[in-house]
Amino acid sequence: VATELLDTPPERLVFRNGHVHDGESPSTSVPFTTLASEAHARGRRFQGYGWHRITLPDVDPETSQGDAYATYAWASQLAEVEVDTETGQVEVIRLASATDAGKAINPKGVEGQIEGGAVQGLGFALMENMIVERGTFVNSRLSTYLIPTAADVPRIDPLIVEVYDPTGPHGAKGVAEPATIPTAPAIFNAIADAIGKRITRTPANPERILQMLGKLETEQETAMALEDLPYPPP
Repeated sequence: VATELLDTPPERLVFRNGHVHDGESPSTSVPFTTLASEAHARGRRFQGYGWHRITLPDVDPETSQGDAYATYAWASQLAEVEVDTETGQVEVIRLASATDAGKAINPKGVEGQIEGGAVQGLGFALMENMIVERGTFVNSRLSTYLIPTAADVPRIDPLIVEVYDPTGPHGAKGVAEPATIPTAPAIFNAIADAIGKRITRTPANPERILQMLGKLETEQETAMALEDLPYPPP
């Protein structure tokens, strides 16, 4: 588009300060905003990539701006699952959880944190589902809001990765939350590998698995069928 507007070959175009210039005639330019509008009018599409690296200053307590975190921790997980395509039931066979602990001062305690975080992530992936109907929670009890029990916990292999952090106590980092976050994505990736379809909503309960496999009507179809039912139900 810039080539056409400036009547300039592409190799002479220079991008600088929000404008595109003719490299041999700097006074000849067109702003990015005009390029975007003109490209949209002509049905053109933009495609490209870029990056910007910043350095955050220390946090300012007056403005709350800056880098407010002393350090960052990382975690990664792999999951092995079995999916019953007749019932939609997903069973997690094994979880391998690698977590950056900085320096594991109490390795057994770190392993316990990793295992506990993975179990919490397991519940988020397969069980926990807050149901709201007409502004009211309908599953607010432990009998209806499912969470993992000891019987639901698979084999968990906690892997401690130590990347010393000079800002942490004796080089340590927090490990609880990082061990929770990758669990659901790992399980969902394993389900996708097993059935060839990707679940995009939590939880991956049997109903959603069967819907993905085309063996059960979708939630939208169910909702449409329920519209004709009386409320509250008899």
